[in-house]
Amino acid sequence: FLGAFKYLFKRFYLTVIFGPLGLFYLLTRFREKNTCYVVPCPHIGDVLFTFGYLNAYKNKNNIKRLVVVCTKSFKELAQMYPDDVDDIFVVSDYVMNLILSVDASYFYALILKKLSHVLIIVPPNHFRGDFSEISRFPGVTLIGSIKYGILGLEEKDSFAPPVKQDEDVGELLDRLGIISGKTIILSPYIHGREAGIDISIFEAISSRYGDLGYKVLTNVSANWHKPIRKTKALCCTLREAYLISEYCSCVIGIRSGFLDLTLLSGTMVLALYQSNHTGTDYFDLRAMPIVNYGLQYRLTDDFDNDITSIYEIIDNNLVQGEKS
Repeated sequence: FLGAFKYLFKRFYLTVIFGPLGLFYLLTRFREKNTCYVVPCPHIGDVLFTFGYLNAYKNKNNIKRLVVVCTKSFKELAQMYPDDVDDIFVVSDYVMNLILSVDASYFYALILKKLSHVLIIVPPNHFRGDFSEISRFPGVTLIGSIKYGILGLEEKDSFAPPVKQDEDVGELLDRLGIISGKTIILSPYIHGREAGIDISIFEAISSRYGDLGYKVLTNVSANWHKPIRKTKALCCTLREAYLISEYCSCVIGIRSGFLDLTLLSGTMVLALYQSNHTGTDYFDLRAMPIVNYGLQYRLTDDFDNDITSIYEIIDNNLVQGEKS
């Protein structure tokens, strides 16, 4: 009963309050002629996979001017697509939620389809029910949902990673404590919270590879995040994470958009899934459409078995030696 009440309250809130406000915002703010406004939901993976296909989307639809609508934290990523993004419209988290609520309501989503110059990218809204439905579609991936299901592209349409400007990253590596070819980044948090995986898994990894001479860092993005024992904190922007990860030996963490970002840089990435995770196919790192060093492991809740298997995967794939 409580679950049904929460669902009905959420639908009421979206339909009666947020939906109309979001639609009003779209109608009054996004009115420039010959302009397409693209609004990806503020998750790293969704943003990356949207940006990577903007060039193909513009060409297919003969779009003269494309404006990305995003929150402040994703502005730098949008700037790394200078040939595809003509302008960036930064909104607050509150306004972003208003806009996304339009696509979350079936009624307002129908109206949104009439606004051909506004495209909202929220993959979960294209599944009936919620994301638990993805287990019914084993062949569908997140990137496929965006490329084919939302953007309407074809297999021949290519993906473009963020553009790395010609710049000396030496100062950035020094400031963030990256030792080229001898650094491992751990990412034990997802969406600003712990993700239900025993933190001792990461502590064991940091201890073993720290003793082997690697510098081990913990990616932290919130004030309450704590570095894993025997590691140093890595606090950086998304753009900085993309630039430095190329020089790291590997990135190991909970499956999240941060792994998509670092994988695109060309480093080896190992994604860990909870034993009861139902979306390993949908979020499969191996679906990345470019040179791929993505690896995955689903935990079994048997610590000794899990840590032995993880060590074996890392040792067999670890990128060693200084990178230039």
